[in-house]
Amino acid sequence: HSFGRATRRYYEMRLKTERDHEATIEYAFEEGLKKGVEQGIQEGKEQERLLAEKEIEKAQRLASIREKRAEHKKALRTAINLKKMNLSIQVISTATELPEAYLEKFFMLRSRYSAGR
Repeated sequence: HSFGRATRRYYEMRLKTERDHEATIEYAFEEGLKKGVEQGIQEGKEQERLLAEKEIEKAQRLASIREKRAEHKKALRTAINLKKMNLSIQVISTATELPEAYLEKFFMLRSRYSAGR
């Protein structure tokens, strides 16, 4: 009987060891899975933040371009009004801060366009 008892005890210890080993592996797997999910969430948040920053920069650039375009249109309207007052290109250039060569070409093209109408 003692051999049977010893064998049974050995079997029970072996079974306990296997169960402990399986539990350890399962725990490690679950922990790894949690960490992987958390890391994935953090990486996703970082990518989302970077994308949002890019979109903000793009919107700011676009707003800046629109603002510059509006300023340029205003300067051209002023130039047209000053030209109607028969002021020189030099004076118009100084008043609008537009280059003389640009204004000369602008008025030349404008007069061609107006003449073609």
